[in-house]
Amino acid sequence: VNTANPSAVSDARVKAARLSAVSAAQINAVKPSAVTNHTKKV
Repeated sequence: VNTANPSAVSDARVKAARLSAVSAAQINAVKPSAVTNHTKKV
């Protein structure tokens, strides 16, 4: 990232924020089934 270009920096931050939000949403979507599967095994 070119630190001399503020818009490029904010662009990268926005993309990173979107990626983390998407991955967090996927983890949350998977979590309930993983938890129930785990409790069933126990």
